[in-house]
Amino acid sequence: MDSKIHHPPHIYQDDSIYFVTARTYQKEKIFNTDQKKKILFKNLWNEFSKIDYRLYAWVILDNHYHIEFKTRLGRNLSKAINLIHGRTAFEINKIDNKKGRKIFQNYLDYCIRHEKDFYRHFNYIHHNPVKH
Repeated sequence: MDSKIHHPPHIYQDDSIYFVTARTYQKEKIFNTDQKKKILFKNLWNEFSKIDYRLYAWVILDNHYHIEFKTRLGRNLSKAINLIHGRTAFEINKIDNKKGRKIFQNYLDYCIRHEKDFYRHFNYIHHNPVKH
């Protein structure tokens, strides 16, 4: 069995709405300043703009983030997240003087199924900071 196959497999669809959540490695509070949160958002916004993804909602907390957005080409999602994470890690590690430190543990993607599902995730994103 190929150990590089993700279980369950990611299924990326065109013109679909997704919810993505990602957390930091070992839940470390890496995004503990506005400057670091702005770096992640800048990289997210820049990459999504390049591939024509529409961002509906987002929140960046100290050790994780959530985003809800619409894809244009679903096959671009994995590469986009990896680029966002890589660029963000590079910039934040430079600030913290911790070259090569692992920032992100992983990410989870979920394809929104219907309008009620959209608003459930949309509201979750907006209420998540209150919870934390």
